Amino acid sequence: MAYYEDTAFLKACSSVFSSRNINETAWYGSTENNNYIFNVLSRQYIVDKKMGLRDFFDCVYCILLNHRRSEYVYKNTMIKKKIYGTYSPKTTIWIPEVKIAGARADAIFVNKNKKAVVYEIKTELDSLSRLRDQVQAYYRCFSNVVLVVDSKHKSKVADYVPESVGINVLTKNKTVSVVRESKDFFGLLDSASMFDLLKKKEYESLACSLELDILSFSKFERCKRIRDLFSKESPIKMHTALLSVLSDRVENNVKPSIVDFIPDSLIAAFYEYKIRKCDWLSLIDRFDKPIII
Repeated sequence: MAYYEDTAFLKACSSVFSSRNINETAWYGSTENNNYIFNVLSRQYIVDKKMGLRDFFDCVYCILLNHRRSEYVYKNTMIKKKIYGTYSPKTTIWIPEVKIAGARADAIFVNKNKKAVVYEIKTELDSLSRLRDQVQAYYRCFSNVVLVVDSKHKSKVADYVPESVGINVLTKNKTVSVVRESKDFFGLLDSASMFDLLKKKEYESLACSLELDILSFSKFERCKRIRDLFSKESPIKMHTALLSVLSDRVENNVKPSIVDFIPDSLIAAFYEYKIRKCDWLSLIDRFDKPIII
């Protein structure tokens, strides 16, 4: 059986880009999962014994891109397009896996010009059954929502979401095509839900800037009491404040130069996972050495 027809093999390829597999590769030089894939590809005469880790990651990513476009592939494509294409890593941040009003967004893209976009990804393996509820949840905190979908969903998603939702398609040519631009929608904004996205220092600082009296609150009740105050604020006012806070995160976001030394196939891992700098450096040191079997 050809490797691209073997479901178990393709699942193993997806696992190459998991946080655990990348960490273990940094520590030990390889993993059982990597070795399994390497041996399959060797038997197919696709790789040779001298292949280094850098080329191994790129080779496996290419397989996913052509035969099993996982969520990781979508995120990697979007990060390269948005942060290293349209914008710049110096002026933008990518916040992965964000809980918003009971749903979990795949990512929020923020730039320092106080613009934020919620991205929801639907691969060819995903169902659209929860999409309506997810979009409604995202609109409780943000005015701009974009779907990034496989072409098989292209004709269906428009029936599931409001016209304000943007629709992008990951094409067969491995590019992102804009089917419909997103439009700002403010009708579902909820102040309490927006408060839940803030860190402690952020909501305390914001409370002061809004001249809310919080000094009398004890540290045990402070979060709940401040949330109650915020819930009474105008949603539009809170939305403006939220975007300002997130824009400040961009200003404070100093990315190490590590990203300059990793292959394109690992860019999403850099932005998505909490991998220590020392582990990245260990992995980088192994990139051009033959994979350890």
